[in-house]
Amino acid sequence: TLAGWYNITLYREGGQPIETYRIHVDGGSTTRLIVRFFENETLKVEVERLRSELEAHKSEIEELRKTVHSLQEQL
Repeated sequence: TLAGWYNITLYREGGQPIETYRIHVDGGSTTRLIVRFFENETLKVEVERLRSELEAHKSEIEELRKTVHSLQEQL
């Protein structure tokens, strides 16, 4: 059986630790909570990455809009 005390460290994709826990596994209920927390952190990291990409693309979009506007004026 896997019952017992465990030290668990959760890491972001880049290897940075998110949080360290000392948990007791007695039938899986605590483990499910940890997995849910990890999934939420994974989603947070993904949202941060997507926001960063969006910001990078926003400047590209703005440059393209300026180019389109300039071309429209030339017509």
